[in-house]
Amino acid sequence: HHYSHVGAGISPMLEPFTMIDKSGSLLDVGCGFGYVVDYWLKIKKEDACGLEVATYGKMGKKILEIPIFHDYLGECPPVDSRSFDIVYSSEVIEHIVEPLDFCQKLSARCAADGVLILTAPAAEAILEDIPESDKIAALSPYFHYYLPSKKGLEHLLRSAGLKHISI
Repeated sequence: HHYSHVGAGISPMLEPFTMIDKSGSLLDVGCGFGYVVDYWLKIKKEDACGLEVATYGKMGKKILEIPIFHDYLGECPPVDSRSFDIVYSSEVIEHIVEPLDFCQKLSARCAADGVLILTAPAAEAILEDIPESDKIAALSPYFHYYLPSKKGLEHLLRSAGLKHISI
């Protein structure tokens, strides 16, 4: 309940969309409660759906009455059988054991002229002058598996087949 009332941070979720000039269908991978999907459907009046395996995805689907699938990317036929104008995954990749496989699956869901938006904690969060509490949060042992640098993320995305990258 904390997450759905105050912890979600809806404005930061939508901020990356201000950096692109793109609309159309949206896939939100790791959509949480589904606030971005809800915004896309009800405010932008565009097609959208989400993937979320955590319980709050089921809650958001019911309360917001939006299409959230309780499946992983690559294991959800209604999502895996189509492409989207925008594929969005915020604060998910750091939890993925195989980030290249994940990025390839994200890329495969992008339309030919589609946009992939990823957000993640940066490796720079663990530099020497950063407070210890912030370092521990960024590293999150046994919870975060991948903490990319800008160069590392660019390499990962290129390896996944993406050509036009802005970090």
